[in-house]
Amino acid sequence: MLDAEGHVDKLKSSISIMNTNNKALEQCSSFLSSVGVESHLAKRKPSIKDKQDSYRLYISVRFKSLPHLSVKAGLSPQGLAG
Repeated sequence: MLDAEGHVDKLKSSISIMNTNNKALEQCSSFLSSVGVESHLAKRKPSIKDKQDSYRLYISVRFKSLPHLSVKAGLSPQGLAG
């Protein structure tokens, strides 16, 4: 979703995802909250080109300081090792 509908703003230190499906963004926001990531959902100001309402989910990049359980995969002679 971020790849197709999102944007990283380095100056504002935020990530935003735009979509017309408010429910999908609400679910994303709920998931982010459940893992300790701050987000804010807002209705976008319509432009002349807009045919329907759209919404923006702002995601704080402060999540980078949260502890995580991810493990980097390394290469072994047999291929990827976890």
